[in-house]
Amino acid sequence: MKWSLISLLIVQTSVAEKLSCTAKELSRLDCRITAGNYNIRLLPKTIAWNDGTWHSINEMPLKGEGLAWEKVQFQIFSNWPVLQLWIWDKSATETQVESLHWFVLAPNERKIKALGEGVVRRRRLEPADPEPPVPPTPPKNPRPVKVKAPKYIYDAPDAHALKPLKNGQLEWQWRGETKVLENPSKVR
Repeated sequence: MKWSLISLLIVQTSVAEKLSCTAKELSRLDCRITAGNYNIRLLPKTIAWNDGTWHSINEMPLKGEGLAWEKVQFQIFSNWPVLQLWIWDKSATETQVESLHWFVLAPNERKIKALGEGVVRRRRLEPADPEPPVPPTPPKNPRPVKVKAPKYIYDAPDAHALKPLKNGQLEWQWRGETKVLENPSKVR
């Protein structure tokens, strides 16, 4: 009895913090993140944010058909919770080209505020291999056809980062540009 209680406590503390999404969650577009009092659930159209006191449901910064989540990361900088999203979006102007959008989000009076956004990478669909010729007579036991995942040609990623500053602010860096981000919950 004593050992099972101790092992239960160890298991509970080891799964208490989950700061990013797994590959399976990213492919399903359904992810849960937990850290301290924060419990965040991301779905294709919404972000549900619970900080232990308030619960809010916000729209995703990018939603619609043809999106793919690349990465989701939650960090706390000097008591400042920040959610970063990397989402692939099909270009409206160029066919076969997708852009990787980087969003930096933080809570502000029970709503999520976008602090920064930028396109950090592009990819193009690689030309498909030609289909094999169809035999004149179908085989007796045809094998199921495997659907191949699309292959992409990637551009080099643009440099981008968040850097904590000594005064509790964050520096947003993208393509050589920098700007100081103020904590929206402290700005009045």
